[in-house]
Amino acid sequence: MAIKLQCEICGGKLVGKPGGIFECDSCGMEYSTEWAKAKIQEISGTVKVEGTVEVTGKVQIDGPVKVEGGGPTSDSLIKRGNMELEGEKWEEAKRCFNEALNLNPENPEAYLGLVLAEKQLKNPEEIKALNSCSILREDETVRVCIVDQAQSVENWQALIKIIQIAVGLPVNRFELPMSIDLPVRIVKELRKKGFELKEETGAFTVESVEESDYYKKFLRFAKQSDVDKIESYIAVAKQAKVDSVQAELRRAEEKAAAERKARAEALNKEKARIELELPTIKGLFTGAKKAKMEARLAEIESELKKLG
Repeated sequence: MAIKLQCEICGGKLVGKPGGIFECDSCGMEYSTEWAKAKIQEISGTVKVEGTVEVTGKVQIDGPVKVEGGGPTSDSLIKRGNMELEGEKWEEAKRCFNEALNLNPENPEAYLGLVLAEKQLKNPEEIKALNSCSILREDETVRVCIVDQAQSVENWQALIKIIQIAVGLPVNRFELPMSIDLPVRIVKELRKKGFELKEETGAFTVESVEESDYYKKFLRFAKQSDVDKIESYIAVAKQAKVDSVQAELRRAEEKAAAERKARAEALNKEKARIELELPTIKGLFTGAKKAKMEARLAEIESELKKLG
């Protein structure tokens, strides 16, 4: 009887390739020769398989088949995991990468994939677009989750007080984990006091990538060239934030300069008007008016000096 092999992921047709690998012609998932042997349905007689198996058409097997190992390969699981990342199927991607680690606990691609799935990034280059908490201004906010952990009474009291100040609302009681938008300065203060804070979805920072246990394992097992590539993405993210902050500061300075210039022009016009009018004021009862105008001139001169 003809044997039909199908992909366990999408049900697509499996095509034999050199090296004893079967590849799905739909999703690209790869399977080992052992897996293919395990899936053969009708058996009678004896079959002995050694070395490479290459399948291009129908397969007819008679006899028992001895199966050792089987299932998708580590590389095919990585490939599938990356496809799930592109489709933003984060949990499916994690499953693929974890299964790849079951086959090879030192696979750096699997650890990197878990980092990306954890931070909801479709590919490594998206690390470049992450924000950088270390370079955020003190008044910028980050959404964090305060994780449940053992704390002293004093620390809990400090936490409640800090959050009360940060959000401007009374916080007498709350349950952990608790999600909240906090200014960077408050986040730093809480971390100094020993509270574990994790950035939430949509607020991941490049520092959270570096702090990930998966990333640390990636660094341990990856080739230096791959490490250099990812670290270059991290550097781009941090530099982008620096550039953004500097650009914002430049815009603020330009705006302030324009406002100073406009104010100086208005003051000079007022000064010129007073200086023209002052000599024309004469009479017995004009002393108070002249004094007031002279005082205003002094104020204008003082303000112009401050404006530079």
